[in-house]
Amino acid sequence: MRFLGTVLLLLGFPSTACSGTPSPSSQIERPAVHLPSVTLPGYVVKRAKNVTHALVLVHGITGDGKSSWTSQNGTYWPTLMGNDPTFGDFDIYVYEYPTRLFGECLAISDLTNNMRTHLRSDSVFEDHEQVVFLAHSMGGLVVRQFLLRNRETIDKVPLLIFFATPSAGSRKANAAHLLPTCAQVEDLRTLDVNSYLKAQHSDWFSSGFQERTTSYCAVETESSGGSLTVDRSSATLLCTRDPLA
Repeated sequence: MRFLGTVLLLLGFPSTACSGTPSPSSQIERPAVHLPSVTLPGYVVKRAKNVTHALVLVHGITGDGKSSWTSQNGTYWPTLMGNDPTFGDFDIYVYEYPTRLFGECLAISDLTNNMRTHLRSDSVFEDHEQVVFLAHSMGGLVVRQFLLRNRETIDKVPLLIFFATPSAGSRKANAAHLLPTCAQVEDLRTLDVNSYLKAQHSDWFSSGFQERTTSYCAVETESSGGSLTVDRSSATLLCTRDPLA
């Protein structure tokens, strides 16, 4: 429940899942919610009545719209959040995109065009007063680039939540540069060798998003292969609130 509790906290709602001592109700075993039979990208939760908010989830590199948001016991977080009364005024949308480490793939700049096509087709911004993005890893860079290319959305995006997004790049992507990796890995190299990320930073500050949109960032605490995939300094760059571990 820690993931759900973090999201509830950032959205401004009370949550026993975030407290140090769980309440009796939080200790009740709840059945897993199975994966929805929906086509992604698309709405996982679409209320019968009109609601004013949408939560858009964006996975990271090598992830997808189902496994990236599914816990080890099979619980699918978007559906679980949809069943929580706290999210009663939210439609929940999962954006999925093609991603791989090697071979041909869409660069981040191309993925943002793909995202725009799907969000427009499903009227995500048109049908809601506010849209919140929750992104993991490279998904956060895709979200930022989408917003930069669609700056008319700025007044509808009050909150961005990033989980281990490499805003300053990743040293592991630098190491992979010697291999025939796809364009997405190239876009994840560290700032000192990454003109794409440098341009995104410059555009982000000049766009006004940094001042007008609240950004929370969560950092990795467990290493992979002896080191963090995204270190703390990279994961917290461009945040407007204290980072969460």
